[in-house]
Amino acid sequence: MMNSKIWRNKQPVVTQVSAKAAQRPVRSSLSNTGASKKRTGGKAAAGTGSTRTRKQLKRSASTTPRTGKRIKRSAGSTLRTRKRQKCPNGSRKPAASYIYRDPLYSFTLKLPRSWKSFTAVARSNKLDDAEYGVFFRFKYKGKVYDDVLSLLVYKMTLKQWHDDGYDDSPIQFLGTRNGRIYAYTVPGELPEEFLNESGDDYDYKKYGRQISLMKRMVNDEVPQIVKTFMLKRLTVR
Repeated sequence: MMNSKIWRNKQPVVTQVSAKAAQRPVRSSLSNTGASKKRTGGKAAAGTGSTRTRKQLKRSASTTPRTGKRIKRSAGSTLRTRKRQKCPNGSRKPAASYIYRDPLYSFTLKLPRSWKSFTAVARSNKLDDAEYGVFFRFKYKGKVYDDVLSLLVYKMTLKQWHDDGYDDSPIQFLGTRNGRIYAYTVPGELPEEFLNESGDDYDYKKYGRQISLMKRMVNDEVPQIVKTFMLKRLTVR
């Protein structure tokens, strides 16, 4: 059971899961050195050593290959090529996502679709100082570990939030409405299950995949997820 009071009046902590994992070599993706080549149908490609006749070369430079019609060009112009489609901001196509809608308070979050495979969702209204909590727990091959993201609802005003010292705690403010504060927190350490037999360090050889996934979720994905937090729109009568 979570007790966020232990964090009050303490200095903010770094939410990186582990600095140790940063020392692990990163496996870069291999380039596709075996790219397939187009078949030429027994004919050599245009250029040095081409077997095409002068008439064929002349036609390919001034006519379309399908209709034989001449192409009108202005001096110094180039033929248009089909460009690869990009997102409006010029970045890669965004990863697939899904919407989490809370059944009790109806707030929403946009989560990466991979979280469906690597998280188990738990809810509770029996917490020490929070009124309600939603916990996204890391899951790997059927085994559930600690939370990667916790959403908390407090029944208090914004003034109480400031007076009680939550601004200096790892619990981060998301929004407020109708006398309730919505906030979130992330773990400061990896699960104890990832420790080696001596307990003095994490077993990266045995749990390397789990550690890598959890680091990505906490350090890279959560900051983007919380930006999508939205409270249910109020209807005006």
